[in-house]
Amino acid sequence: SGKTESLKSISQQILNQGFPLLVIDFHGDIELKNLESTIISPALGGVVGINPLQIISFDAEKYGLAEQRRSIVSMFTRAIQKLSPKQIFFLEDALLEAYKRCGIFDDNPKTWTKPAPNMNLVLTILKEWSTLEVMKKDRPTIFSCIILVRHLFGDVIFNRDINLQVDRILKSSNRIKLNDLHENFQFLVAETLLTLIFRKL
Repeated sequence: SGKTESLKSISQQILNQGFPLLVIDFHGDIELKNLESTIISPALGGVVGINPLQIISFDAEKYGLAEQRRSIVSMFTRAIQKLSPKQIFFLEDALLEAYKRCGIFDDNPKTWTKPAPNMNLVLTILKEWSTLEVMKKDRPTIFSCIILVRHLFGDVIFNRDINLQVDRILKSSNRIKLNDLHENFQFLVAETLLTLIFRKL
């Protein structure tokens, strides 16, 4: 007992000393003085989302776009453990195509500052491929990939126009309130956010 109150006390002392603090609040009970809160909610009133596909590092020498895509696919395979190697192959290609359709190319870092695609575009591309005659034999694989990806990443929180910005989070103290989300989505949002932060750092 007393875990939450201990965390709140420690966090408040960190804040009072001027250190930046990030609180990922799963239960909605970590309220602190001078800590800005951002609510991630699937409700119609929700505004802010999180985009797993956003490009964090624009430094081609340190962390290229291809490496960022590999990181995204790695996260997806942890979140969707039923993905087969063939489904992962199609998902990787759909991600590459989604970036291209937004004018973002691996070999041109100047294009990396453009707005990143979202998961709806990736799902749209997979749906388009499922209708192509040349993909006829792969349709069952593509359909099952669509179902698995949409089940988790088709939610509105991953497809909003306004998303959590890692730069802003790292420059100030923030509380990301997740208690309106189902447990599965809470962990997805938390892992996505931490992955983006580690990628940035």
